[in-house]
Amino acid sequence: MCGSCYGGVDGNLFVSNLCGDELYYVGDTTQYESIGSDIIVVDPCFPPIPQGCTDPWFTEYDPSAVIDDGSCQTEVILGCTDPGAINFNEDANTLETEDNCDFTLTLTDGAGDGWFGSWIGVQQGDEIWGPFTMYPADEFEKEIQIPLYSGEAVNVMFFTQGNAETTASQCGFYFDGPNGVFMEGGTNPWSDAIKKFPFKYNGVPVCGDFCVPGIQGCTLSFACNYNPEANVDGDCTFPIEYYGCDNECINDTDGDGVCDELEVVGCQDPTAFNYNESATDPAECEEVVLDALTPPCSTTTSWRTQRTTAASHSSTDARFQRPSTTTPWPTPTTEAASFQCLVAWILTLPTTMYTPTCLLTRNACTTLGVSLVLANHTGPTTTATLG
Repeated sequence: MCGSCYGGVDGNLFVSNLCGDELYYVGDTTQYESIGSDIIVVDPCFPPIPQGCTDPWFTEYDPSAVIDDGSCQTEVILGCTDPGAINFNEDANTLETEDNCDFTLTLTDGAGDGWFGSWIGVQQGDEIWGPFTMYPADEFEKEIQIPLYSGEAVNVMFFTQGNAETTASQCGFYFDGPNGVFMEGGTNPWSDAIKKFPFKYNGVPVCGDFCVPGIQGCTLSFACNYNPEANVDGDCTFPIEYYGCDNECINDTDGDGVCDELEVVGCQDPTAFNYNESATDPAECEEVVLDALTPPCSTTTSWRTQRTTAASHSSTDARFQRPSTTTPWPTPTTEAASFQCLVAWILTLPTTMYTPTCLLTRNACTTLGVSLVLANHTGPTTTATLG
């Protein structure tokens, strides 16, 4: 018992009857290099028979119970018990799982040299698997696949004898499945050394359930952030009209970055008569056409001639309008240039208009910064600014 005397760990000896009463114990501060024999008289013992709910379709079910004591009260209602799942059943009191599935029994060897004859057996109901052991070639771990029923208790028993007991403390195992490890033994040779039969390790395996986890996201397939795995509606983003989710035009025949539906066709020549500053696609431009007129508009004589031609019309004439009959015609200044711009515009109207003896181009009118009076021979006068 004095393991520390030889570089090991001190042990102890405990002997009890079937009722769990202590009959003999050696350990703690009392250690011996060897133990003699004693005669122990054991009185008759009748261990209690486990009682409890023996019906597995009640939540109070006790798999260790032999005698039903009437404690079965709550019927099992199967369903998803996870509040975070989209199929959560608030009335369910027992998680519904698959009937059976594969579990992994992993044997471990702390020294990696084999179990030397020790072995493990697995029992679930009337089914038994084993014996399972480890050999030196298995080294430190060995995995074994075993199909088990979900929710039904499983027993694991470790058997060893003879010289194999000397290395039994190096042996261990663990059982895991869809929900992780549900049973283990011999995880540490000192603090959790494996226990041999008749001790039985027991646990309840649980297979995968039918709960569907909630995944929030955009569920509209035509949205830019569509998530095919989402089952809970979330925010969606959509492309601008005529554009794709990459902010590129869906239709752009000429590849100019302007969507076909947004193209503006027009003259793009700023010197042309019909120039359109909003145009994105080119169209035919109209040139400003000037007659060969003399004398030049810059001379006083030229202006007087022009003024005389216009002065022969009344103040109500829509073609050459002035504020009143008493207002003198403008002199050859910026004011006179305004009149010249008026005449230049009339030149582009129907030929029934009076043809001036001189004119300025539209660009010249713009340069002077004057307003243009638009006139025609059939309607009223309209004022506009050339640009």
